[in-house]
Amino acid sequence: MTQGEENARPPVQIVRVKVSEPDGHTASLAADFAPAAGGGRAIVLLHAIGLARLSWEWVLPRLAEFGPAWAFDLLGFGDSDKPAGADYRVSAQADRIVAALDSLGVGEAVWLGNSLGAAIGLAAAVHHPERVAALALIAPAAYREMLPIWARLIARLPGAPFIVRLGALPLTAGALLYTFIDPRRVSPRHVAAYARYLSNPGSAAALRAVAQALYSGDMDRLAPHYREVRCPVLILQGTRDRIVPPAVAQWLLRDLPQARLEWLEGVGHFPHEEAPDRAAAALAAFLETL
Repeated sequence: MTQGEENARPPVQIVRVKVSEPDGHTASLAADFAPAAGGGRAIVLLHAIGLARLSWEWVLPRLAEFGPAWAFDLLGFGDSDKPAGADYRVSAQADRIVAALDSLGVGEAVWLGNSLGAAIGLAAAVHHPERVAALALIAPAAYREMLPIWARLIARLPGAPFIVRLGALPLTAGALLYTFIDPRRVSPRHVAAYARYLSNPGSAAALRAVAQALYSGDMDRLAPHYREVRCPVLILQGTRDRIVPPAVAQWLLRDLPQARLEWLEGVGHFPHEEAPDRAAAALAAFLETL
């Protein structure tokens, strides 16, 4: 792609979407919106636990070549609302994104998620199959028994939200340096942004609530229904992922009837941040097949 073509892309816009919660309250979700250069099917991008929509900044404009794309801050993260007592199960988060798409006038979409975001995409495919044209699952969290130990610690450790707030910057930097195989690829700007969000009391509390929700039994109820998902699925997994073991990708390949698995050699848990060119190329190739 030439520099002129790069500059010709429509600029990414920040939007806020109101959704109604089951308890009658209204929540606001923030999203980065990349208008499509032409037509195409809508694309939804969902980040990992503890991160934000910023995670997608290097691939979002490229994916908009295939359709209008929204990178959401999940409820509890980034610039989205962080209501205490909200339902943070992956099924509830999937329902929330469907409601957001309703507000945007978007019907069927391609759901693209990383880690927690991938789990939410799977929940959407199970509960709202008519709204999911295809799934791209990057380092997916898909089975409760395969969740990383740190998620259990956040869920159960007394005072975890206070610890996260107090040590937001070193904890964020340490987490990204651990998950990236090439530490030179860690963006100081991303570290600062994620730490700033997590230092917010609402974000720290939401992080704990989301971790607890992962052990609520919701994923155990979802997993037997993966075999019912009939849309095309790409599983994109780094060969050196230190968070999600390779067995998860293999289990999903077994359980999802139309899935294919692509390995990214030498990459960790966030390939769209660590190797955005390679991740974007794999995702673009998948979108071209739809």
